[in-house]
Amino acid sequence: MGGAAYAYHQPSTYTATSTVFVARVIPDAAGSNVSTVVATFQTALQLPQTVAKVAKESGVPTDSLDSGLKDAEVASSSAVTVSFTDTAPSIASTVVTTATKDALLSLGSQQAYGAQDQVSAAQRALSTAESTIAAFNRVHGTDDFGTQFQEAEQDALNLEDALAAASPQQVPAIETAIHSVQSELNRMSAADPQWQLLDVALTQAQAALQTAEQDYTTAEGNLIAATSPTVLTPPQVTQNSRMSPTVRLGLMSAVVMIALSLGCFAVFGILDRGVERRRLEEEEEEAKRREKEWTGPWRRSSDQQLLDARSSEDPAAVQPDDVGPAPSAAPVRTARQSSRPAVTPVARERRASGRAPTPSPDSDATAKSGPARPQGQG
Repeated sequence: MGGAAYAYHQPSTYTATSTVFVARVIPDAAGSNVSTVVATFQTALQLPQTVAKVAKESGVPTDSLDSGLKDAEVASSSAVTVSFTDTAPSIASTVVTTATKDALLSLGSQQAYGAQDQVSAAQRALSTAESTIAAFNRVHGTDDFGTQFQEAEQDALNLEDALAAASPQQVPAIETAIHSVQSELNRMSAADPQWQLLDVALTQAQAALQTAEQDYTTAEGNLIAATSPTVLTPPQVTQNSRMSPTVRLGLMSAVVMIALSLGCFAVFGILDRGVERRRLEEEEEEAKRREKEWTGPWRRSSDQQLLDARSSEDPAAVQPDDVGPAPSAAPVRTARQSSRPAVTPVARERRASGRAPTPSPDSDATAKSGPARPQGQG
């Protein structure tokens, strides 16, 4: 709990996250070289010049940038997420935006510089090939060796056709021309292999220059894309929890333990109340059972109990007619009989001794209500 309180009093931190579409700046990002391209961007993100520029614009120390600037590839794609955490959301956003744009600008500039170097190299190669061919033409007395060699071959064919159709007077002149042309063809035929090599080199130099110029055009487009706001998403800033995952886990564990303890106490209390309620129910059932046995159909009246007590002292003093029938065997009285007051053994004893009976509350109650009947009997 102390760690949670300490973490709560710490300043809030904010994490800014932006997604970079590397494929728009680095070529071949959509091909099989995705991992290499992503690694190239991640390297550019950690370049010393990039970190120094971000530190200058955001005011964050370079050490904090080296350890706090994070990047991750998005699901094996050419997109990369860049994030940074700081106590100020604006600084976190500035770090992410500046670092991303500077890294992309560095990569775009490298491509443009490389393409420009390739164009320069291709231009030099083409110039060399053209110079070599020009020198070859000068040696062989031609302006374009290949073209003139083809023309000589065609002239020889034309002379042969003319010789076949010439008159006898024209034959010597045509034969002399054929001999001259043939001599030139023999000389040029000897130099033709070298010319073919030079011509191939010239063609390759021209193609290389064309490719280099196309690459330079693409690099310029990538450099422009590196400065475009659409190459990365605006930074999304989220406020982080003040407690670290370890402290949060410990706090959650403490809450769970407290909840479990309260739950155990509640369960034990319910069980105790259940046991107590069961005990009271059992005692109540036992009391009802005993009361039922005491007031059952075989309970004798109070008069019978008195007779039993007297008979235990002097059995001869008790007359058979003094004992009335058992309550369970008492006959049903008529209305006239039930109006007469009942004579109790105490009253009989007073009559025998000649004393006047003294009414008592019990005798009055007995006279009014009749003899007591057992409980449960109608």
